[in-house]
Amino acid sequence: MTQLEPWTSRPSAVATVLVVALLAGFLPPQRATAAPAEPPQGIAEIRQRVLSADPERLARLGRHLVAGIDDMAEVRRLIEARAIAGVFVTRKNLEGRTARAIRAEVDGLQALRRASGLPPLWIAADQEGGTVQRLSPPVPRQPPLSRIVASTPIPVERKAAILDYATRQGRALTGLGVNVNFAPVVDLDHGVRDRRDANTRIWRRVLARDALAVAEAASWYCDGLREAGVTCTRKHFPG
Repeated sequence: MTQLEPWTSRPSAVATVLVVALLAGFLPPQRATAAPAEPPQGIAEIRQRVLSADPERLARLGRHLVAGIDDMAEVRRLIEARAIAGVFVTRKNLEGRTARAIRAEVDGLQALRRASGLPPLWIAADQEGGTVQRLSPPVPRQPPLSRIVASTPIPVERKAAILDYATRQGRALTGLGVNVNFAPVVDLDHGVRDRRDANTRIWRRVLARDALAVAEAASWYCDGLREAGVTCTRKHFPG
């Protein structure tokens, strides 16, 4: 797409998370009638219930929610309703688009947020480096952070290399308007290589076997992201 279009316009599932929480007791119950009320018919009706919920209740729940993007018009409505506190940007939202266009779209969402008198939206991404680089391109690809941990045994050199790695990554993310990164992984490498684990592929994403090395690397990485204006997320995969 040379002419830049809004992030994907397929029928949206953005409200799904909201629906689960809201309809599981957060929304006020419908008034009793002679016959039991019929459940909502279709996603359109459920969306309408979410967006027409009590504004204060919706805003209280929305402070805890970050939504994926399938339909940009719906995301704007959720922001205006204070129903979400952030959005998650991933590969499908970037295809065929320039970094400048993505940043302009994010800036537009932040303008809506400011108009509500609320703090900036969390614009989240999943850009670990190595096998998980969901915003590349346009964010430059980087090797796994574990490679730096393994190749720089001298602590002062390791720290400098990790800070440089994270700062460069953070600057690329802020160029798109991203201010939260779902990284680093802080699990330990126990030497398990289970190729049936297609979901986490954790053995390719851990930083090291030693707990202290992982803790230090994660801390330096987060410092580098913070220097660039991005908040890190220390991740653990149970099980």
